[in-house]
Amino acid sequence: MLFIVNSNGVPSIAPMVRLPVPAADTQPPTAPTGLVATGASGAASLTWNLSTDNVAVTLYNIYRSTTSGFTPNAANLVGTSTVTSYTDTVSQACTYYYLVTAQDAAGNVSSPSNQAMAVVSIQIAASVNAAKLKERVPPMCSS
Repeated sequence: MLFIVNSNGVPSIAPMVRLPVPAADTQPPTAPTGLVATGASGAASLTWNLSTDNVAVTLYNIYRSTTSGFTPNAANLVGTSTVTSYTDTVSQACTYYYLVTAQDAAGNVSSPSNQAMAVVSIQIAASVNAAKLKERVPPMCSS
């Protein structure tokens, strides 16, 4: 049995005692730093430095655009990661720009990371003749 006493040592007779609720987490994580993007055939590999939070970072949001200086939003969110790396598989040869934000369990989102750029190529079989090549190659860098 638990008794709560006041400053005079008198125990509470209330059947239930309400304790203060912990404050809600309203502090966003720090922005990810050191974002690096490396292009390859059909993919871009991203790495960045760990973000910190007063409670805990639960995931990272990865954003992609074909335009430098873009603003991250739901339309250009390409994935999430629980670690500080991500591989973005793409189907078009293009120069892609990336940003990453950190998010905590309360849904607080950090400012975006530095922008990183990756040049992604698409490998095409050498046996395809020129006419078929024009038919099968997707347009470059469509948004």
